[in-house]
Amino acid sequence: MLAHFLINGLSFSEIIGQYAIEEHEGIRLLAKLDKLKVIELLPNNRVKLRIDRQFEWIPNGPIARFYEQHIQTDFLKSSFSGEDEIRLFLSGLLTRGSHTELLNHIRQLNHKFADLSQTDQSAMQSERHGTSLIVAMRPWEPEVFRPLRRPVKQTSGN
Repeated sequence: MLAHFLINGLSFSEIIGQYAIEEHEGIRLLAKLDKLKVIELLPNNRVKLRIDRQFEWIPNGPIARFYEQHIQTDFLKSSFSGEDEIRLFLSGLLTRGSHTELLNHIRQLNHKFADLSQTDQSAMQSERHGTSLIVAMRPWEPEVFRPLRRPVKQTSGN
C-alpha cells in the first residue's frame, strides 16, 4: 500500500497523515522499499522513485497476485453507471494486424495516463482524487463457449 501511494506521488507525511500507519512502522516500510530498490530513501523520510511509473509487475509475482485478488476484484464490483464512470466490453474478430494496432493504441493510453499523473502531482492534494483505469485485451473465447465448438476436421494428406 505504501509503495502504491509513493508511486502515485504522495509524500510520506501525507500518507501517515491520511492513513492509519504509525510513523515508526512507515519508516520501517520505507527502509524495506529502499532495500528492494523500489525507492531511494532520502533525509527527512523523503523518497525518490527508483522504478518507472509505467513499470510492469512480475507476471504471477506477489504484487500482481495481490492486485488481481484484492484491488482488481474490488474495482470491478461497480456498476460503472455514474456520470464519470465507464466500462467498455468490446468483442469482435480481428486480424493479427488489427490486433497489433489496437495493442499499440492501448500502450499509448498507458503512456498518456502516466504523463497526466506525473503532471498532476504538482496540483494540491485536495484537487486530486484516486482514478483507476482498466483496459484489458486478449485473444479469448469464454469458457462456456468451448464445449459448443465443433471439432476441427482433419484433412488427409492426399
